[in-house]
Amino acid sequence: MFSKNTGLISVLKISLASANPLKIVGVIGIITLNSGDHLIVVTGREKAAELDGKIIYKLTGHQFVSISSTTRITERQAEDDKVFKLLLDDILGSKFFYFSYDFDLTHSLQRRAKLNKLDPLWKRADDRFFWNKPLSQKLVASTLKGEDASNFILPITVG
Repeated sequence: MFSKNTGLISVLKISLASANPLKIVGVIGIITLNSGDHLIVVTGREKAAELDGKIIYKLTGHQFVSISSTTRITERQAEDDKVFKLLLDDILGSKFFYFSYDFDLTHSLQRRAKLNKLDPLWKRADDRFFWNKPLSQKLVASTLKGEDASNFILPITVG
């Protein structure tokens, strides 16, 4: 759960007995719209390659999950949110986004050899190729404040 007051993210336990379960295979980040904060999650992937024994995936599905809401927004704001989501859907649906859970796609082989392999993947990533870094800022900030969200920060590249 994301707290606007503290800026921290914490695990929220919910019962899925009455809800439709959603298979989430990664987190793209958090976006703030007029209607509140939304977690953008990866719901589909396909194996694109294997490098150094590590699997590289192509993003094939995503979804917006509301994690906070504004009580009142105007019709215009609701329409703006809808348009923004449609634009983001078009971009993320382009099939040009790739990620790996344990392989740094943002650095060359030579640079990877010089990096600290103990650092989380997001910390090692080259910002020039970490497409979703702005969307990951709330997760990074939460991690730096002591609520480690490193396992949820997934660098995604365009390729």
